[in-house]
Amino acid sequence: MNYQIKNSTKYLRQFKHLIRNNKHLKSKIIEVIEKMISDPFDLSLRTHNVGQEDGNKLWSSRVTGDIRIIWTFDEDKKVIIILLKIGGHDDVYL
Repeated sequence: MNYQIKNSTKYLRQFKHLIRNNKHLKSKIIEVIEKMISDPFDLSLRTHNVGQEDGNKLWSSRVTGDIRIIWTFDEDKKVIIILLKIGGHDDVYL
């Protein structure tokens, strides 16, 4: 099963800031998102639960040694991944 991806406004703003001067990071993020579409729990992503918000589990997936994507599933069908935040470990876990 393939998942659909939706981006939050905060995620898009953080993504644009991160890739502004780093084309390699942009391609790495895209590669990670493509893996998430087919299997958000692929072992290479090191996906793990990081808590809850509004009754929904929050998940973290690894992009690089420090960069993480925080995401959740949609509330209804669990077929849409909503990207909430992206950034350094300390930035996204606050």
